Amino acid sequence: MVKAGISAPRDDDDDGQDGKKKKQDFYPELPGDLTWPLQDRLQVKKRIRDSGTPLGFPDLVFDAPALVEDFYDIAYEMSTGLQDMMSIVQEAARRMKNEDWMRFQEIPITNVHMDDQAVHGNYFATKEPTWRPLLQRPKKTKTTCVFLHIGTEPPSPQLG
Repeated sequence: MVKAGISAPRDDDDDGQDGKKKKQDFYPELPGDLTWPLQDRLQVKKRIRDSGTPLGFPDLVFDAPALVEDFYDIAYEMSTGLQDMMSIVQEAARRMKNEDWMRFQEIPITNVHMDDQAVHGNYFATKEPTWRPLLQRPKKTKTTCVFLHIGTEPPSPQLG
C-alpha cells in the first residue's frame, strides 16, 4: 500500500554549511515568505493574479499585461529594486483588508499616470528639444509619419 503526503524534513537534510536544517518550501509556486501561513500565501497569489500582472497592479497605461509579464520574467532575477518592490507588494497583499488593498492598487495610478499628458507633452519638450517637433511634424509638414504604438488596444481616436 502506498501513502501519499507531505513529509517533514529528515534529520540528515541540512545545507552542508553550518549544519542548520533547510526549511523546505512545499508550495514553491506560491509567493511570500516560507514563515507565512498557507492561507496568507494563497491570498497573496490570488490578489496578485487578479490584478492582471505579476506586479500586483493593473496595467492601465499600455493595456498590455502580457508585455508586463514578459518584462517581469526577464527583469526579476536581475533587479534587486524589483525584488524589493515585490516584497513590499506581497506584504501589502498579505496584510491589508480588501478595501485597503484596492486603494493600495489605485494610488500609483491616480498619482502617477494622471500626469501622463503633462509628462509626455511639456515635460519631455523641455528636456528633449526634438520631442515637440517630432510630434508636430505630421501637422506642420503635411506628410505621413509612422509612430510605433505598443499595446493590445488601438490608439485613441485623438492619436489615431
